[in-house]
Amino acid sequence: MHFGQFNLLGYRTRIAASTLYDDAVEQVKAAEAAGFEIAWFAEHHFSNSCVIPSPLMMVARLAGETRRIRLGTGVVVAPLYNPVRLISEIGMVDALTHGRLVLGVGSGYQPYEFERFGEDLAHSVSPTTGRRRTASWTMSATRSASRRACATAKRSSTAPC
Repeated sequence: MHFGQFNLLGYRTRIAASTLYDDAVEQVKAAEAAGFEIAWFAEHHFSNSCVIPSPLMMVARLAGETRRIRLGTGVVVAPLYNPVRLISEIGMVDALTHGRLVLGVGSGYQPYEFERFGEDLAHSVSPTTGRRRTASWTMSATRSASRRACATAKRSSTAPC
């Protein structure tokens, strides 16, 4: 049997946000000490039910505070990110965790999150099939955007890829 921990970080009482995050760090450290294999972090915006707008930032914070436990995003809502920036941040967090990052990617489903970002929830649906875009579609699009950015950078000699 495998054990993991899911962190939603609901904001139900009036405490400092820093206390909420610090408590989550301590819980993950305790989970690691107890032999848990993975800690997951959700992503939601503009809601008290989850105050983690960036699971990658939580994973980065825990990278230096833990040694063995794998750290996962559950999920990164890919349509709300710039693809090139997202792939760069994923690479950085993977390096910070020394390969313990478990990447969960999704298309999102909360209309109010998309509206407040000025995005259309319809963009998280495939225009060809009408079905929700999958993580594989999202990662494929992110890889394509990364390749285009690297090709542009090489032409202008602004960055190594």
